[in-house]
Amino acid sequence: MGARRLADVPGGGSAGPRAGLSLVEVLVALAVLGAAGAALAGLQLGALRTGRVAQERQLAAALLADELLVQRLVATAGAGACATGALPPGWACSAERACHAAYPACALTLVTVTVTPPTGAPLVGRTAVRAASAVGP
Repeated sequence: MGARRLADVPGGGSAGPRAGLSLVEVLVALAVLGAAGAALAGLQLGALRTGRVAQERQLAAALLADELLVQRLVATAGAGACATGALPPGWACSAERACHAAYPACALTLVTVTVTPPTGAPLVGRTAVRAASAVGP
C-alpha cells in the first residue's frame, strides 16, 4: 500500500472537500433568520393593534346601542351627555334630539347619538322616537 496524500484525507489539504461552514455563510444565515424574525415581529404587532381597535369598536357599538335604547324608552332623556352611565376614561358620548319638520308639535323626534373612543373614528347612531311611544314616569 502506498502512502496516502494529504489531499486524499477528508478535510485535509487545500484541494480536498471542505468540512463545516465558513464565517461568511454563517453570517448570511443569521441575516436571513434575523430578517424573517423582524418580519414576524411586525406581523404580530400589527395583529395586536388590530385586535385592540376591534375591542374598542365593539365597546363603542355596545355603548351606542345602549344609549339609543335609553333615548327611545326614557321620555326625560334629553340632548347633551349620554344617560347610560359612566364611560371609560378618554371616551365621549353625546346625544342630540331634534323635532322632525314633517310632524306637527314635535310628534316625531329624531335622536342622534355619537360615541367617540379615545382613538379612532366616532360611531354615530340615529333613531326616531314618537311622542306617544315614549315610556317614562
